[in-house]
Amino acid sequence: AGSVASHFGSIQILLSSQENPKQIRELQSPSIAKLVRIGGIVISAGSAAMRARYVRIECRNCHQKMSLPMGNGFGGVSLPRGCTRTRLEGEEPCPRDPYVVLPDETTFTDQQRVKLQETPENVPTGEMPRSILLSMDRALVDLAVPGM
Repeated sequence: AGSVASHFGSIQILLSSQENPKQIRELQSPSIAKLVRIGGIVISAGSAAMRARYVRIECRNCHQKMSLPMGNGFGGVSLPRGCTRTRLEGEEPCPRDPYVVLPDETTFTDQQRVKLQETPENVPTGEMPRSILLSMDRALVDLAVPGM
């Protein structure tokens, strides 16, 4: 009994909403980890780049392999400081920081960084427009262009 992802592979769901978009300056801490709709103008879009989805690592000493899932967005992955393989009685432990990344066995996807700025009509007089950095991946890469 595997997980849904292992059975079906990676999927991406694109949502649309009729909700009124929030303004960037309205985003507060209660919005963290919640799905919100925001409006604005794309002011910059980076080029598409490869981003690891699952990092495959191997212990230099005992050659144990494992996959580490990458978080979404801008985060990274931390390699384990010690080998996680169960040792036999009397067996020497692997040294500290034994893992190396296996790029040929790592799973990658496309990712793009986009900067969204609030529209001029929503900026209070005398204030600078606020912006937010977004991470676009898979089917959303190269859809947003500056000026949209």
